[in-house]
Amino acid sequence: MEKIFFKLIFLLIFVVVLQSCSEDDNYTDLSIEAKNLLFYEVGDTFQLKNLITDEIITLSVNSKTFDYYKESNPGFWLAGSTDNYYEYGNYNFSDVTNCYTGNISVEARKNSNFELTAYIGECFGNINNSFEYQSEFLQSIVVDGITYFNVYLIRSYSQIIFYSQDKGIIKIVDEFSQETQFIIVE
Repeated sequence: MEKIFFKLIFLLIFVVVLQSCSEDDNYTDLSIEAKNLLFYEVGDTFQLKNLITDEIITLSVNSKTFDYYKESNPGFWLAGSTDNYYEYGNYNFSDVTNCYTGNISVEARKNSNFELTAYIGECFGNINNSFEYQSEFLQSIVVDGITYFNVYLIRSYSQIIFYSQDKGIIKIVDEFSQETQFIIVE
């Protein structure tokens, strides 16, 4: 009986030692540059002009969140695992008819990098688009006679969103025809 007791004590100590060797959780925060891309607050509005119909669309920010999502890295048998947490943020917007809808989000990556994505609903071209920032950045661009600085190109297979650090969506262009479909109204 005494041998079994010592074996159990030894096994318990072994498990505790292995657990204490596990790594701590890792948190990757959004960079200031990434957080600044989500400058709109709930209740803020912005306007886009549909150049095909000549309609002015007023869009309202309905929600805005910042949080973390978890990716787990399994450890060795009986050892602890490391969880990686990545900060993300997003805001949702829509018009009063809920036809023109969208979401802009940023997700933290290693080394202060981030992923910028956009989703725009069916009224922005009669298809649902999902875009992803692919490291395309313009120092400046002129839209309707106004110069915008620090502009990210967010691409889908059919459209390009030009997204300014200061104004959000400033232009949406058809990828195939290269025609501008929507522009920001100042």
